[in-house]
Amino acid sequence: MLRELEGVEPPYQAHAASAYTFAAVPARLALERHQWQAAARLTPRMPREYPWEAAAAMEAITYFARAMGAARSGRFEQARADLETLAELQERVAAKSPYWGTQVEVQRLSALAWLQFEEGSRDAGLATMRQAAELEASTEKHPITPGEVLPARELLADMLLDLGQPGEALTEYQAAAEVARGYYDALVEVTANADTDRERLQHARGYLAEG
Repeated sequence: MLRELEGVEPPYQAHAASAYTFAAVPARLALERHQWQAAARLTPRMPREYPWEAAAAMEAITYFARAMGAARSGRFEQARADLETLAELQERVAAKSPYWGTQVEVQRLSALAWLQFEEGSRDAGLATMRQAAELEASTEKHPITPGEVLPARELLADMLLDLGQPGEALTEYQAAAEVARGYYDALVEVTANADTDRERLQHARGYLAEG
């Protein structure tokens, strides 16, 4: 998918879905595979020709991935710089959209938590990560908006696992899975009468069928 995306040529449609796709695909590819150095090297505002000035919430995705990658690969100075940019983007986004402002704040807190954790302030990191997870859980998600690039609840579970607390980590992983089930339920509901048999919809139905 990333190769196909990189092959798309301008002019680009100035739409949130386009900006989200351009930012989220490379970020997810690195983060979900724990390729922290690759995440830290992600280039913001790609492709250059896209009108990113109107897509600060989506631009924030790249800085979240960079900050996470930098924190987890020991590039603490870079992580702090990316967190500063993320905070600036969060202020801009929140001024126009409280919903998206909250999403960017969850990303900022998550990356900050891992920076604190990796720098040795493990209690502070865990507290900040719990704050991010609770803020994310308190946000009502509309069915047609994209899901989190990397859920805060899952990141909390990862941190607990690193702390040698597998039981608590499992509880958080299960909670994250329940959120995913909610998204799949919403997807199947809004496409109940749709004339489509897309692969992603089949996956959602199969996930729900497995129980």
